[in-house]
Amino acid sequence: RAYHSCDRGLCERAFQEADARPVLPIVPTMFHIPHAHGFGMMAGLQSAGLDVGPYDLASALPVALADPAGTAERWLAGEAVFAHSTSSESAREGYASTLDALVKDLQTGQLDTAEKLMRRLDPDTRRRERNKRKAKKRR
Repeated sequence: RAYHSCDRGLCERAFQEADARPVLPIVPTMFHIPHAHGFGMMAGLQSAGLDVGPYDLASALPVALADPAGTAERWLAGEAVFAHSTSSESAREGYASTLDALVKDLQTGQLDTAEKLMRRLDPDTRRRERNKRKAKKRR
């Protein structure tokens, strides 16, 4: 999921204990690069007027695979080709306005503000904050 653990033992223990929210040491660069790429992609698509979602993979993938060329063509023409699920609809609240603000800040070079906005879009933000609190408690 866009990062890796630096401790095999902790990873194995989290897997064996079925820990859905393990606190694992990571290399920050290995975490931030994929996220920066993803946010850059979303910002570019948003500024081009294309639909960026968010969408639930389980409901969007069958649509995309049923007619890959046609789905891509319709999406590139600006059509919203995927239906929203309950989870993607709840994630959608404030999504477009936050992405618009992110695009504006990136275009004007206000990267500190853009970083704060990206945190609001990042679905893993709460998990990371929770992991930080767990790690502090363990110390």
